[in-house]
This record gives sequence, structure tokens and C-alpha cells, in this order.
Amino acid sequence: RLEGIWDCTRCNVCLEVCPKSVAPMDQILALRRKAIEQGYDEYLGARHTLEFEKTVRESSWL
Repeated sequence: RLEGIWDCTRCNVCLEVCPKSVAPMDQILALRRKAIEQGYDEYLGARHTLEFEKTVRESSWL
């Protein structure tokens, strides 16, 4: 199942091939933050991010 912005694996290939040097990965990460802030958390990647953040806050372990 394709999940759009959550499909990015942060492999950095987009940075190497982008002809405009717009830092696509930075834009994808910004879109992810905005999506979570606006309540779009039904995707596996979003749920993982929220659970990871919760674990770090509760345990202070990274």
C-alpha cells in the first residue's frame, strides 16, 4: 500500500538527483510534521513517529 510522504526511507537519493537543489527530503519531513499536527495519523509511518515520540518522552531514552 502506498502511503505518499510516509514512503520516504531517507536514503538521500533524492538529494543526489534533484536538478533544482530544493532538498526534497527536508520538504518531505516538513510535510510529515504538518500532517501529524493536523491529525493525519492513520498511516503506519505517522503512528510509528507518534509512538516513538511518546516512548522518548515517557522514558527519556532515545
